[in-house]
Amino acid sequence: MTETLTSSVADARKDLGDLLSRAHYQNERIIVTKHDKPFATLVSVADKDRLVRLDEEAERHGVSPDDAIVRSVEDKGHLTKLAGMAARLGITPDELLARFEHALSHEKVHTEACESNSEELA
Repeated sequence: MTETLTSSVADARKDLGDLLSRAHYQNERIIVTKHDKPFATLVSVADKDRLVRLDEEAERHGVSPDDAIVRSVEDKGHLTKLAGMAARLGITPDELLARFEHALSHEKVHTEACESNSEELA
């Protein structure tokens, strides 16, 4: 799993060379915060390319990139944008993925139960 780090803008300025190396060589994602809030993210070129492909695929299918992310989560696909979302919630991307999967499984059970009840009433 790709590691996600957090660094303040001030620290990122001071450690930029190290942070860029970690993003490039170790494929780490670095969330840069400003006033303790996510401000930007340093990612490898490979992560950026995956994000661009995800956006392009969403556009080809006529859905918003955010809808494509949910589909990506369902397929256990790329978690690039989830890192920022998880950081804002104060959890890891794995925890966020688990919460999505949990919510989706409950929705599926609920939908199946409704369909079953509809068939019984018909």
